[in-house]
Order: sequence, then C-alpha cells, then structure tokens
Amino acid sequence: MSVFYPFLLLIAPQQLLANIQSAKRPQLKERTNSENYIPRLYGDPNAYVISLISQEANVHAQWHDIKRSHTLPASRLELQKLLQSALDLDMAFQAWDADVPPTWQYQSQLNTPEARSKIDAKLQRLIFDCNGAPREMHAYPDLKQCWIWGFYRTTWLFLMRDILEMINWMLRLPIRVPDTVNNDAMDGTNSPAHLDDMTLQIQYSVATISLVKLVDKSCSAVSNYFTVPLRKKENGDISGMRGYLGLWPLGCMDAILSAGLIPDSQDFFDSPEVYSTPQALPYMHTGPHVPVIMATPPQEASAIVPDTYASAPQFSELSKLPPKTPIERSPSPNPSSPQELNSPGQTTSASNTTAIKGHIFDSSPAHPYDQPVHQLQLDPIHSIDVAARREWINTLLYYIASDLGIKKAFYVPATEGYLQKVKPRVDSILGR
Repeated sequence: MSVFYPFLLLIAPQQLLANIQSAKRPQLKERTNSENYIPRLYGDPNAYVISLISQEANVHAQWHDIKRSHTLPASRLELQKLLQSALDLDMAFQAWDADVPPTWQYQSQLNTPEARSKIDAKLQRLIFDCNGAPREMHAYPDLKQCWIWGFYRTTWLFLMRDILEMINWMLRLPIRVPDTVNNDAMDGTNSPAHLDDMTLQIQYSVATISLVKLVDKSCSAVSNYFTVPLRKKENGDISGMRGYLGLWPLGCMDAILSAGLIPDSQDFFDSPEVYSTPQALPYMHTGPHVPVIMATPPQEASAIVPDTYASAPQFSELSKLPPKTPIERSPSPNPSSPQELNSPGQTTSASNTTAIKGHIFDSSPAHPYDQPVHQLQLDPIHSIDVAARREWINTLLYYIASDLGIKKAFYVPATEGYLQKVKPRVDSILGR
C-alpha cells in the first residue's frame, strides 16, 4: 500500500486526465472496492473520486467510439445502455459532492467589492472585477484540494456533455428499428417507453441545468489556483504550478461554451418569449448501486485520432494558425426530425477520419447530431453570457501563458480569436 498511494496521487490522475481528454479507455484496471485504496487521500473511505473519474474515462471513450464509427446507431435502443450508465454515474458524482467530509469542504461567498478587496489588487482586477467573472468566489484550504476539486468537476463536465450529446443523438433516431419485434429490452435495462421524446427532453433539461451550475462552480473555484497560500512561499509569490492546475479546467470549459450546449443568456434578451422550466422527471435509474463501467470493444475498429492537445505548438508557431472570428454565437438548434434523417446504418460525412476538431480541448471532431434538436425552454437563471464568460476564460489563459510560463495556454486564445482582445487588458493590469 505504501507504494501504491504515491502512484495514485501522482501518476494515476495524470493518466486518467490524458485518457479523458483523448477519449481513450484507461489502462489501469477499475477496482470496485475503492474505499480500500483512497482513504488517506480524502480522509473518508466513501469518497471514491478517482474511481468515479476512471469510470467516466470509460464512458467517454465508449461514447466517442460510437461518434467515430462510420455506421450510425440504428435506433435509440442501441444507446440506451450507455446513457443509463452515464446517468447512474452522474448520480454518483452528485453523491460524492453531497457527502464530502468536512475537511474537504470549501467556503463560498458572493463576488462583491468587499469580498474581493482582500486579494492582491492586480489579481482582483484580472479575475473578479471584470465582465464575465463568476458571481461567487470559492476558498479552499490548500492547493491540493483545489486540484482535486478541479479534476473532479472537470471530469463531471465531460460526463454532462456526453449525456447531452447522447440525448441529442437519440432524439434524432427511431425508438426501435422499423419492422422488428421483441426488442423492447436490452440487457435488462428499461423498456423503450422510457425513450420517448418527452422523457428524453426532460432529461435534457435537467442535465442542462446541472451543466450550467457546474460551469459556474468551476469558474468560481478557478481564482483559488492563483490566490490560495502555498507552504514555504512568500506572500505574492506566483508559482507556475498554479497555472498548470488551471489550464485543463479553463480549456475544457471554453470548449463546452463554444459547443452550443449551454443556453446563452443573451438569447433571452433577443426573444420576448417567456421561458419556463419543465417539471423534472426522475432519472432512468435502476437502483442504488452505481455499476463499474467495463470497457466493451466497439463494433468496428475506431480510427486513430491524434492527440492534438498534446502536440499543440509552442507560442512561436501560433502566428501560422488562422484564428477564428472571436465571440461567435452558439449555433442554432437543428430541427431535424427522425423522418428527415438518413436511413439507419448508413455512413455520415462527420465520421471522416480527417475531420478537424472544432476546439483544441474537444476529444474529437464534432458530429452534426451533437447539437440540440429543439429550442430548450429554461428560466434565464439557468443560462450564461457565453461571450463574456469565454472572454474571461481566455483572459486567464493568456495570463497563465504569459506570466506563469505555461506556453500551451496561448493556444486557446490564439486559435479561438481572443488573443488580440485579452492581451491589451492583461498587459495593462500588469503594467506592461
């Protein structure tokens, strides 16, 4: 055990991060009795966050194997088992958050002038006193807990995005394959009655609300990467490790915000329609047990997708990259109905192995079915000013790259069209 703990703390999380980002199954075997190997890390044998992250690495890899396949699923039934696993795993993530021991709890307060006045003036202007800043501020006791919470929440973001994409796909597919019978059950999961449009749309609304809240919490926690005290460090000393820990959460949030899955608060000002949140139905949950998701081989060999993030160019090469137009609005929902789709089983152009990822922190190129089918009707409180929040994220990424030495953080603002906008502001705040 004394050898395994350092391995778990230092190597396993890094491997899992790489697996999730590239949508590859983890090589480490899942251990079902997680309380036997992480109590020293969390102080609570029931807090099995590394196990949860490993399970999402498997779910995420299975989902992207389907997205990379040349053959579409024939019906919703083919995705039901994977969606059920993802929904069960989401409940497990919620349970860990609710039952975390007192030593791992954080303090939260509103982002007010009084609250942020205790922070260094430059960081205050850079992080809190700007357009797009989160409305809350989190405080953690040390950098290790910042890292664990950030790793946990970012993995959960991947899971919620997977769930939303799966539902968008299912809404475009028939419930069952036409002209077939006796296919109401798959491996003991729920019947096709749970795959009707209404149930899936309600699941989508609930998942979207959860994703919006999760993005807000993740942004509220980012400030601690730069402000939490470090042992044996003088006041005001900014360690490069702070920037390294913030790079993955910030990059992944920017990818999600650019994907069109988050309701944009600006859309509510553009439409006089009154939005309301539908009554939430229970998750399609089969019991209290959270299963360990075992990797299953895909029907066809998946195309090898290069790990673009790992091979991202250094800053000196970024001038060769054509930037996007900054602050693009989210794409409109695709109104396609199942009757308008191509016949099940045929190939789709989005499965082209030469397709380019839309965002450097996406795990693979986007598929047309990823986008929402219907306009989501939610209360404006369950939305984010996407353009402002992305500008805030890219401001911090530029700061991480230019001042903390994590050069790959330049890649997102450079390729997403934010570099020319955020650079003057950061330089001005820092007196450059």
